[in-house]
Amino acid sequence: MRHLILVILVIAFVSGALVAQDKKLTVADALNAGKFVPRGLMGLAWHPDGQRYTWFAREKGDPSMLARTLDGKQSVIIGWKTLRPVLAKAGVKGASPQVLASLAWRKDGTLRLTAGKALWSLALSPVAVKKIRDLAGGGAVSVTSKEGRHVAYVKGHDVWVRKDGKKDVRVTFDGSKDLTHGVSVSRVEFGITDGLWWDPTGSRVAFYQEDFTPITDYPFVDLAPRPAKRASGRYPMAGQAGSRVKVAVFDVASENVAWLETDPKVDEYLTNVTWHPSGDRIIVAHVNRAQNRCEVVEYDARTGTRLRLLFVESDQEWIEPEHGPIWLPGKSGDFLWVSFRDGHRHLWHYRGDGRLVGQVTRGKFDFAGFDRFAPDGKGLYWITTGPNVLQKHLYYTSLDGKTQRAVTKGRGQHDALLSPQCAHLIDVHTDLELPLAIDLVDSQTGKASRIHTAKDPFKDYAKARDSFFTVKTEDGEDLHGYLVLPPTTEPGKKYPVINYVYGGPHSQLVQDRWLSGFGRWNLWLLAMAHDGYVCFIVDGRGTNNRGIEWQQSVFRRLGTLEADDQIRGLEHVLARDDTDRNRVGVTGWSYGGFMTLTMMTRKPAWYRAGVAGAPVTDWAYYETGYGERYMDTPQENRAGYKKADPGTHAKGIRGRLLVVHGTRDDTVVWQQTLSFLEKCVDAGAPVDYMAYPGHVHGLRGKAFTHFIRKLTDYFDLHLRKVKLEKGS
Repeated sequence: MRHLILVILVIAFVSGALVAQDKKLTVADALNAGKFVPRGLMGLAWHPDGQRYTWFAREKGDPSMLARTLDGKQSVIIGWKTLRPVLAKAGVKGASPQVLASLAWRKDGTLRLTAGKALWSLALSPVAVKKIRDLAGGGAVSVTSKEGRHVAYVKGHDVWVRKDGKKDVRVTFDGSKDLTHGVSVSRVEFGITDGLWWDPTGSRVAFYQEDFTPITDYPFVDLAPRPAKRASGRYPMAGQAGSRVKVAVFDVASENVAWLETDPKVDEYLTNVTWHPSGDRIIVAHVNRAQNRCEVVEYDARTGTRLRLLFVESDQEWIEPEHGPIWLPGKSGDFLWVSFRDGHRHLWHYRGDGRLVGQVTRGKFDFAGFDRFAPDGKGLYWITTGPNVLQKHLYYTSLDGKTQRAVTKGRGQHDALLSPQCAHLIDVHTDLELPLAIDLVDSQTGKASRIHTAKDPFKDYAKARDSFFTVKTEDGEDLHGYLVLPPTTEPGKKYPVINYVYGGPHSQLVQDRWLSGFGRWNLWLLAMAHDGYVCFIVDGRGTNNRGIEWQQSVFRRLGTLEADDQIRGLEHVLARDDTDRNRVGVTGWSYGGFMTLTMMTRKPAWYRAGVAGAPVTDWAYYETGYGERYMDTPQENRAGYKKADPGTHAKGIRGRLLVVHGTRDDTVVWQQTLSFLEKCVDAGAPVDYMAYPGHVHGLRGKAFTHFIRKLTDYFDLHLRKVKLEKGS
């Protein structure tokens, strides 16, 4: 009897394990994205001594900062149980363990800590805190000067400076929603993400001013009140007037403001504002309205006087500087500049007076980011895909360009943390088959030891089968794709297909990383594969990290080559025995929404259903900086704008089409969708529509959940459950 009971228990245990490992991933699961994030080591960083690294975790139940030496010895730097009474004694009230996440190493081996609306220095032996300064109040944006002495912040559209943590000085006085100071400008084009910059000495702060009044007032609508109210804003549409931007410098000691001598009559973009290492000069990249010429100019930060033109870059299609000068170590004043001039994005060495020394980084691949200079100042570390565009690696290159090598090894995407002296690195990496792993690597020998492997978030689920594929354009260039198949397929059965697309500039969706890039869309595709769909993504022409010719091939004809490339990928997928060419759907958001409409209107024979989210439908209704870069103005490229407009081809729609948009979208205005719907009505074309009242460009919370379920239901109705008639 005991033997029988044991056998039953063993069978039950094994059966339960099999069931657990065969669990189906649902759309509801995919909406709980946090559950499936591969877990690394939180707050991973090097100690200033370079002999140990630290991270945050619970140690015996106590939230703590932990450390591990190069030979593997682990210790606790500080735990919450120790820190809490120290903060309380210093007068900090209501602090929680979350303050540990603000800990950051200082060069002297102490830690910086933010708690109780103040910045603190934390000593460890003995444990003690010392206030550096109070944080400035009321500012949505704030930046701190060198050594934390002063802070500049934006309050009510004006710039303020708190001197020595005590005295608040108002720098500008005329700020409003139509005249902003200290924030990003030009709708975050050209790599502009901020608008306040302290000089290296901490004595001056530069800032942007943007005047929106030249832009025609745009009537956004607030639908919540009864009746609805007009919510005016500014939206610069292609071919129309843009904003006026200026740059100023505030001197902390004198409290004077100097405006750079830029010409307000010139219609241009002021980009990549960068301080000279001396702190008394500023470099600005001036890009003309046509975006085919860039002048790099040096100014006197004390007076605003224009000193000299350093150099000029131009391009027949467009020029898009996104990185200011990268100053070489020492006092030479030399700098590196990022340019596509050899066909790929690389670094070029300049003298401080604008004379070109030569090219530094090289290869048929693109620079993606600067890491640091080598300790000896003779080389630098930088980020690139390397020869395989699906990967990401850390490279080393000597300043003379004669020596270049990959520092990180193996397949996949690598994010490397170099130790202070670059003797070791922590390699956080992932690939399509590896959720996440972390290695400690000796920079000289390349010897690596694994210090962490993330658990597979899908270990209890049946595994969808994902892989990469490559197809050719009509002129022989490689197109990279990502394919997701159901965990199992029945022999002889054909499955519906979903073509997920973005396809726009500055994007790369197909990457050798877990799920080809963990995100909510990829999780949804995985769930759809579990439910019996074959899903795929293709990065077409115009996307990132393939050189400037690849990007500029779409110039003045957005949607044309990109659509051809999606069909190339679709043909590859439909060549499989298990896919049904009569049940293909396409979906995407923003540029992907534009591409969805393009596929449904210009390639209608291929698609039975499409769902377009927040789509650009007419580039004449899109913003100046982005739209004019790729299409020129509507006045200069009338035929190109008309052809790119999916509404022009609305009569071509054959399948079922759903268009979705948030009514307060200030990135792709609601007018875009309404214009397309009107053209569908005029053409007698079938179209369904869903509005999300009050929502902006990226749906969040319940609205996103509602959309994903609607999207899923739409494809289930028109692809999975549809009964095909003969000949369809």
